[in-house]
Amino acid sequence: MKKKILRNVSFSGSASIISGLVGFLLLPFIVSRIGPVEYGIFLMVNLFSVTGYLYILDMGFQKTVARYTAEYLAKNQTEKILQLLNSTLLIFLSLGLLVAILGFFLSPAVVRLLLDIPEASQDRAIFALTLVFLSSPYQFFSLVLAGFYEGLQRFDIIKTVHVLSIIINAVLVVLLLNIGYGLVSVVASLLISQAFVIVAYLSMAKNSFSGFTLDRKYISLQSVKEVWGVAKMLLIGTTSTVIFFETPKLVISIFLGPLYMTYYEIVLKLPRFLKGILGFVNAVVMPVASELQSARRQETISELFRRGFLYQNYFAIPIILCAIYLANDFLIVWVGKEYVQLAPLLQFALLWNIYTPVINFGSALFLGMNLRLREITVLNVAITALSVVLSLSLVSEYGIFGVLVAFVGSGFLVLPFYIYYFSEFRVKPKVLFGKYVSTFAFSFIPFFILENLDLFDIQLTLGLFFAEGFLWCLVSWGLLYLFLFDSEDRSLVAGFVFKS
Repeated sequence: MKKKILRNVSFSGSASIISGLVGFLLLPFIVSRIGPVEYGIFLMVNLFSVTGYLYILDMGFQKTVARYTAEYLAKNQTEKILQLLNSTLLIFLSLGLLVAILGFFLSPAVVRLLLDIPEASQDRAIFALTLVFLSSPYQFFSLVLAGFYEGLQRFDIIKTVHVLSIIINAVLVVLLLNIGYGLVSVVASLLISQAFVIVAYLSMAKNSFSGFTLDRKYISLQSVKEVWGVAKMLLIGTTSTVIFFETPKLVISIFLGPLYMTYYEIVLKLPRFLKGILGFVNAVVMPVASELQSARRQETISELFRRGFLYQNYFAIPIILCAIYLANDFLIVWVGKEYVQLAPLLQFALLWNIYTPVINFGSALFLGMNLRLREITVLNVAITALSVVLSLSLVSEYGIFGVLVAFVGSGFLVLPFYIYYFSEFRVKPKVLFGKYVSTFAFSFIPFFILENLDLFDIQLTLGLFFAEGFLWCLVSWGLLYLFLFDSEDRSLVAGFVFKS
């Protein structure tokens, strides 16, 4: 079990880092070629893709397919896996076709009546949005296949395909923008790379699961009904999650316009990247928890929560504090001095990363165990409702900062409830809180070291920026390893590092 987790974490972590770095490199390049306003329009259009608001129509089935594929696989129920897979693929292919037809006719109204897009750019925006809607069938299809691979715990395939699609997108964007194409080429590149994902998944399915087949004889509505109870709970959670992440963008798109949409993307890029690095652990843990729950290994689940929670914080908190300290320098070396005024907003946004590991890791375990789904769903809805209300209330007067207050603050308000429910894992909250405070204390020590070093008080370069950041994190991790890890922790971490 440990080897399986380490293998999946290694693949997922590497993929998350690579795809994140490609995204960081691509953003300033695109902005420099088409300008911040056109890039903001691209972000607005992407709100209506399957990676945006349309993910609500997933209805929780991607995670449901993953969960039940893992369960059926553990019980050697191949036919049930095929029934669930073929049935959900048919449902979502049909749903995607319906969205494509409706989107084709509604695109002009969305651009002209809903979004704050300059009149000169509206025709290009309508064409780009139409392309996004027409790609819905294969995007929905790929969601189900991704859930299938998650259930098989083939994160090596999922992440390899994801990285390749990111690279394909980046290469196409660079080529087309250098030739002279604009906004539409950025959208088209993204859609082509997403089409590659579905082709890759289908080509590797037979080797990953010997019984894989797409056959109408396995289409069974009963197989969908059997999992609907879990999907129904996940539907509410999925909907609230999508609204939580996408509504700030929609509010900015309606009230502030595309330029501020680009500013918001620059500010949230690093926090989302850090969340993604930690998020791969949650995706790996969910099917593992399902297996352990089926085997009634409660002590192992409790140990998994304790170590997973602590390791995430040991890894993340030094990076978060370092990023807050170096926010000005980060923006200068990444997007240029003209965006350095966004540094205070970036520093505030990074506070969001402090509590997300707590919420996401525990929620992933509960999902795998099929426990506390109702309570977690209620909390997700509460966070979303608070965020939406605060965003709408604050955006007119405080602009992007008001939206960020809503985005960051809503989670802090419900965090105590999550911690209470996590007592299900037989770990005392005060013990976790003590470790949390200790982690912050040790991770803050490099601040005093760097403040007294004149080495970095010279002209900023990319190399010096990374040297400063690396020194901060290395000192923090070293202190945590020496003073907060027990002997088993040290053995596990050392084994993971050297095997990776």
